[in-house]
Amino acid sequence: MDTSNRRKTKWVFLQIIGGVLIIGVTMLGTYQYRWISEATIAEEQRIRRDISLTFSRGLDHAFDEVRAFIFFAYLTSDDIATGDWPSVHDSIRLWVEQSEYPNLLKGAYILPVKPGGDYLAYDATQRLFLPYDRSEDFLQYAKLLDEKPTDIYRKATARLSPNGYFLVPVSRKNQGSEVDRQGEWEETSAFLAVNIDLGVLFSEIVPSYLTQYVGNYSFRVVRNERVLYSSLAKANANRDADGFIPLAGIVDFEAMNQFFNQRRETVDTFAGALRNPLSRFWFIKTVGIPSTGIIAESHHERPIPGTRLEVFYPDRSLKSAMQMRKAINLVLSIGTLVIFLGGYFALYRVLRRTDRLRVRERDFVTSMSHELRTPLSVISATSDNLVRGIVEDKDRVKRYGRLIGEQSQRLGKMVESILLYSGVELMDSSKLRLREVDIRNLVDDIVKTLAPAAEESGMSIRFIIDTQINEILSDGDALTIVIENLLMNALRHGQPRNGAGEVRIEIRIRPPRTLFIIVEDDGHGIPQSELKTVFAPFTRGERSKSDQRPGSGLGLHIVEKVVNHLDGSISVESPYRAMAGIPNQGARFLVKLPVRIVRSHESENTDS
Repeated sequence: MDTSNRRKTKWVFLQIIGGVLIIGVTMLGTYQYRWISEATIAEEQRIRRDISLTFSRGLDHAFDEVRAFIFFAYLTSDDIATGDWPSVHDSIRLWVEQSEYPNLLKGAYILPVKPGGDYLAYDATQRLFLPYDRSEDFLQYAKLLDEKPTDIYRKATARLSPNGYFLVPVSRKNQGSEVDRQGEWEETSAFLAVNIDLGVLFSEIVPSYLTQYVGNYSFRVVRNERVLYSSLAKANANRDADGFIPLAGIVDFEAMNQFFNQRRETVDTFAGALRNPLSRFWFIKTVGIPSTGIIAESHHERPIPGTRLEVFYPDRSLKSAMQMRKAINLVLSIGTLVIFLGGYFALYRVLRRTDRLRVRERDFVTSMSHELRTPLSVISATSDNLVRGIVEDKDRVKRYGRLIGEQSQRLGKMVESILLYSGVELMDSSKLRLREVDIRNLVDDIVKTLAPAAEESGMSIRFIIDTQINEILSDGDALTIVIENLLMNALRHGQPRNGAGEVRIEIRIRPPRTLFIIVEDDGHGIPQSELKTVFAPFTRGERSKSDQRPGSGLGLHIVEKVVNHLDGSISVESPYRAMAGIPNQGARFLVKLPVRIVRSHESENTDS
């Protein structure tokens, strides 16, 4: 009793631990899901910031070309103001020859600041600014000439910069001393309008610099919904962008002009010191704009309308990549928890199964001890009477001898069942001993062998075969074990309440080549709770235990093992419906085995 209570307490404790683990794993899984979701969002934001920073750095270096050219134009405007046209031409020519992107310069123009003034365009062939019939780009500019130069500059810059123009005021110094750095600039006499080719900027310069910075990222430059450049593969041409960066390739010239006016001393110093165009070019490209402190401090930029940089995450969209990473992290983290929980319950099942097997083995040992003790007691008492000479009558001596023989056979069958159990556990289906078996004669022999046992228990065996099959190709020894154990089980447990009953064995063969073995009885049947374990080793029904029926609990397990060895199947029904559809409380066992027909009675009759 104490042992049983301890076992129950142990399993209740393990079940409580399992419940606590389920709750804990559920809570931890929920927390992990939230944490991973938040971490994924944070990672996506970080990547977007990195993308923006990386591309901005590349764009900044790409626009250095434009800023350097603007600075160069500011220095050149001084030559225009003094009418030093050879220096102007040399500066432009040198820039075109030395620059990595000579096509960036689309044109240079001198625009008047008063009505009736001349529009001049630079002609590289004649090395001069020649009269120019103003284009549509300057029609709106002409309407501003009645205003002050400062207003003209501000409004014209706003209108022309989206098309790639930037304006540089052209002014002459007062006629004071050269060293008088505090002198005022004269009123602006004209504007130098330099037109950069935005197509070159966005399809050549920007991609060239970005490629050095962005690594595996792809990008696309779009202006007015037209793709100027794309590093995407053709297969991904229709992908949605993971980010958009407005391109600010045009400097805010108004702010720059104010800065130049405020720092005219610095500008004048550069303009005076770097009179040689080659010196100017070397200074701008080598020393660099940031070291001058001029452009770097006036770095205000105005976005170009309709122009944007579209950024693409490698291989797939950033959102789908983050979702994939989130899914992988969730699978790994929650999967680990599930594996841990599953491992616990797998261990729990193994322990329960081991415990049940231990209980069955204990019951088996108890049952076998009882089964062995009874015949041993009979043999011991009978042989003792014979040795002492208590029994001298010949008939009684013979009866005692038969009794000893019967009990010896009973012991032999018990030992045989145990040996058979150990043998079937090691069976190998690849070592079948196939031979020609006369199925009718085999079953007849088994029925005759079991007839005395059936008669002793007040039961009968009826053999039904609905085919003319004579011989099949199968393992005869294995078939004998299956049929004999099924019939023995039916005789032992299939006796009805009235004491008389019948055990039926039916053999059928159905095409293409399946052997059906059906064994039915009219007994009390098998409770539903025991049907699942009826083929388990060392398992005996509660009724068999209470009625103290002999048996080891191995017979049906041996049958199942042998059937599996023959690549067949076995099932049980209780209660079942008989052939006529009449319900029966007994049990029906159905065995299906693959066989090959060798010879039938019909073929024998035909041959004869």
